[in-house]
Amino acid sequence: MTFLQAILMGILQGLLEFLPVSSSGHIVLLENVSGITIGRGLLFETLIHIGTLAAVIFLFQKELKQLALDGIRILLDIVDNAKIWYLNRRMPEKEQRYKKLFQSNYRRLFLLLLISTAVTAAVGLLMHGFSVKAAGSLLAPGIGFFITGVILLVADCIKPGSRIPKDVALWQAAVIGAFQGAAVFPGISRMGITIGICLLLGLNRKFSVMYSFLLSVPAVIGAVIVVLAHAAGADFGGMLILEYLLGIAAAALTGFLCIRFMQRVLLKKRLRGFAYYCFLVGIAAVISYFAV
Repeated sequence: MTFLQAILMGILQGLLEFLPVSSSGHIVLLENVSGITIGRGLLFETLIHIGTLAAVIFLFQKELKQLALDGIRILLDIVDNAKIWYLNRRMPEKEQRYKKLFQSNYRRLFLLLLISTAVTAAVGLLMHGFSVKAAGSLLAPGIGFFITGVILLVADCIKPGSRIPKDVALWQAAVIGAFQGAAVFPGISRMGITIGICLLLGLNRKFSVMYSFLLSVPAVIGAVIVVLAHAAGADFGGMLILEYLLGIAAAALTGFLCIRFMQRVLLKKRLRGFAYYCFLVGIAAVISYFAV
């Protein structure tokens, strides 16, 4: 892989990560159709997510900072509740009331993200080996694009919901996490499937978009850790590291610009056009698979 190819892959990642289409699916298609060989495909594809992750962290730093602070406060309240439980056992006549852990929207959001992330990790780990094998075929991303398209189309046909964090059930957070975990399969868009499922579950449109962006932070961090663990013995020569860094930088810059653009588009436009695009790409991938 040349430096130019690494930069182009990073730009592709930055553009497609924040559209409700699949960045990994497009990369797999490009590899299979053009014959471009990326020595450690899954490693590179995961590492360039660091670039888009940096863009999300920068643009949502206020929300992430508040979530981090509330997460610490929740832990402190859990410790205090443990002390209260101990004192209530010893002195029941002076029973104290327990502190509420998730009384605010941000605390509730922290819990929802935690549940979604845990389920994503479980599903992602289970599908990891399968997704690696699927990346070598045009048929797999073709099927993945069809799945993304169907979810987007169905979500576009239902009446918009009004749920905000305090209205979202824990099982709904688990469902969102499960679908995000399934996005390790090439052709299934992480953002497309999470936004689509959020809308299907009745979440507010603005909240659905924000939830999908925030949920990408722990998901990408976890994916990077898993892939790097599997690549512990890989060769990271100077030129190879430079290729990775160029791809990450290109993804970060492109991702920053794309998030700004898509925040406006996703809140105003419909998802139907993205669904039709996924169907077209899926059909092209399946036809190419049987024609080769």
